[in-house]
Amino acid sequence: TERERIERARQSLSHEVDYDRVDAIEEARQQYGTVARHYRYLLEKAISSQVSGPSEVTPDVLRELVGRVDWLMSLAGASDVLHNGVDVAGITIDDSFIPEIFYSDGSNDREARFAREYAKTRLGLGENRKDVVEGESAALLESADFNNAFETDLGFNPSDLFTSISVLAQAQRRGF
Repeated sequence: TERERIERARQSLSHEVDYDRVDAIEEARQQYGTVARHYRYLLEKAISSQVSGPSEVTPDVLRELVGRVDWLMSLAGASDVLHNGVDVAGITIDDSFIPEIFYSDGSNDREARFAREYAKTRLGLGENRKDVVEGESAALLESADFNNAFETDLGFNPSDLFTSISVLAQAQRRGF
């Protein structure tokens, strides 16, 4: 998984290796990250859906759903770029109603530079140790007052929230 490859690259920082760690992390993000986001989206939609029934999700149905989510995410990403003025982009729709998304000429280079910087942050390269956030989080989570206030305001306790987040973060590994 992406997380395992990142951890392997981090552990290799104390050794001399013959590969580019930043490239390894970027490759893992490209290989696993997109598919994992698609599965998380489907899982969230399935959990929040009111529809129920005896139908089983077959591998063919799942592939079709992931393909549709891929198109949805591509269009949503292009929409964000257009509406927020991130880059010059556009969408053309041909006679068969197939959309084609295009971006400005330099967008691939900018995306590659961003991906390398993102990979460096995942490795912990160039971090400013003074920026580390520290605090009383463990004591706060064990505080009865905090837990009661959380449950009163939101209707569930922090422990359930963290369990749910953990399940969603590991959905692909668990076979969802």
